[in-house]
Amino acid sequence: MDKKINFIQNLRSKEDYVYKHALNVGILCAMMTHVLNMRLEDQMDVIFAALLHDIGKLSLPKAIADKDEPNEDEKQVINTYVLAGYELIGSVFSAAPGVKRVCMQMHRVWDSFLKGELDPKIKVPLGAKVLLVADTYDTMTAMRLDQSPESEVTTIKYLLKHSDVFDSDVVDALIQSINILAPGVSIELNTGEKAIVIRNNEMDILRPMVLGFKNNNIMDLADKEYRNLEIADIMKTMDNRHVMDTELLRENGFNVPSEEDAELQTGIEQKPDEEVDEYVPG
Repeated sequence: MDKKINFIQNLRSKEDYVYKHALNVGILCAMMTHVLNMRLEDQMDVIFAALLHDIGKLSLPKAIADKDEPNEDEKQVINTYVLAGYELIGSVFSAAPGVKRVCMQMHRVWDSFLKGELDPKIKVPLGAKVLLVADTYDTMTAMRLDQSPESEVTTIKYLLKHSDVFDSDVVDALIQSINILAPGVSIELNTGEKAIVIRNNEMDILRPMVLGFKNNNIMDLADKEYRNLEIADIMKTMDNRHVMDTELLRENGFNVPSEEDAELQTGIEQKPDEEVDEYVPG
């Protein structure tokens, strides 16, 4: 494709995380390698690597796979299974050694980064750089049952900040592949003001033209006039209503009806639990 896509995350459980992660990373790698104009053979190696790079995790013992925060010993066990998955990839795709190579090189860079041992002099092939950016972006923005996702803006800022591990050209290829701050996206500025994007900025994705909610003023964040303004994050909701503490209101003399009274006033009466009809599909 020669245009950006709306990259929408869906909710994942522990049981389907690897599957959904692999598909998303594969989609991102396909888009990014196209933007980078990589050779078709190299593109296919990266896409296969994206689909298969976590295959070793499918064999993890359930006791470890179900853990939200594994300890150091368990992380070593996970690492062993991941590396065993790469050996499996190498044997199945023996005719395409580039697939295993991309996985191994990506893993080596990320592992070195986490340990603080990243050597900037080591040359990393482009395919591994693409897989690392795609893998990290999807991991950070994934919607999980046990963890809130990072926003697209927070994730892009993280990738740009760590240019020693995430190649800036590859991150730019990601930005050119997906819509991040498209018109209609609601954002919050570093001043606390809320605004909506009315025109994106292809030269600097984080400095679009926005419409402020406070005074309905248009601000082009690319202009020097607004150089002190920046997008803090994407607004998670447009709902600015306050949640009221009904007990506190009653204590201060306000007449707040109970749930039962409210149901009677609206003509809706909930059946007791034992009387609720069982739902039958179809």
